[in-house]
Amino acid sequence: MYNKSALKKEKANVMKLYILENELLKVTFLDVGASIYSFHVKALDNRNIVLTTRDKNEYKNPPRNAYFGATVGRVGGRIPNGEFIIDGVKYHAAQNEKVTNSLHGGDETYAAKVFEVVKQSADHIIFRYVSRDGEGGYPSELELYVKYTLLDNCLALDYEARTTKKTLINIINHSYFNLNQDGDILKHNLQANVEAVFALDDKQINLLPLKVRKGDTFDLSTGKTLDKMVFAKEVNVPPMGGVDHLLVIPDHKLVVTGEDLRLTIVSDYPALQMYSTNYPPEVTLLDGAKVIKYKGLALEPADIVCGQNGVFKNLELSPGEVYKRRIKYIVELR
Repeated sequence: MYNKSALKKEKANVMKLYILENELLKVTFLDVGASIYSFHVKALDNRNIVLTTRDKNEYKNPPRNAYFGATVGRVGGRIPNGEFIIDGVKYHAAQNEKVTNSLHGGDETYAAKVFEVVKQSADHIIFRYVSRDGEGGYPSELELYVKYTLLDNCLALDYEARTTKKTLINIINHSYFNLNQDGDILKHNLQANVEAVFALDDKQINLLPLKVRKGDTFDLSTGKTLDKMVFAKEVNVPPMGGVDHLLVIPDHKLVVTGEDLRLTIVSDYPALQMYSTNYPPEVTLLDGAKVIKYKGLALEPADIVCGQNGVFKNLELSPGEVYKRRIKYIVELR
């Protein structure tokens, strides 16, 4: 695997910031959550296109800062009642949302863990975290590597994990994008070939996929501004108050267009969770502003978290298997 002795491990109680930079982009990372802290486009006066809190210590408390930029796991998404079954054995993940849900790995989310930097070069950085057996209620020790690579106008993100026992896994990145930096994201245009969107219950648990037809709210085949989805009558209802939906995108590609910038997200995940900051966290951003409603758009390539009677077969990882996922964020000026 990677050379774990390439860099000396830093003390766990000291938060570290790391930088990857080229002629076009400058991206910074924190060891807490192996998080994307900021994402600057140099040609636009170093505009930061992700939400970033001024106080880095906010990243130590992911629920408070809404998981800004973090690596989320062991299972990103919501597990009803925190219960899941593997080979007939029932497990219980911590219930940390709406009383019943286990959200983004529960109280032991990877977003709050200090990752070790095992390698850094001019164009990439590799983080490592070993999750203990039973952490967060999940079986097995799991070793996770998070690699960020900066290539011209693209930031690539690679996940790789191995397990000692059969377990569940769905690692996602939870960055919030605002391509204009200022204002909200309601006029961002989104284009994707969405096959289905998951129906939700009153606790936002995925129930079943609903086929998306031409003209539907989540039909993005010809492009649509976000406000057309956020304020749709079937979307802007409690408890959502906007978009917080899992979209099935077979060709794994989403294009987001702002006033003068285009972001293309390409991945090998089958779906993408989209969240429009319906409930803004009470934190202060780099420019001193507070987070307003619909300030950022969380775009999270993800596996499908929708179990049948507590069984999530598609999320299972067994010893001897290697979990691999890739995301590419491609930035283009308009």
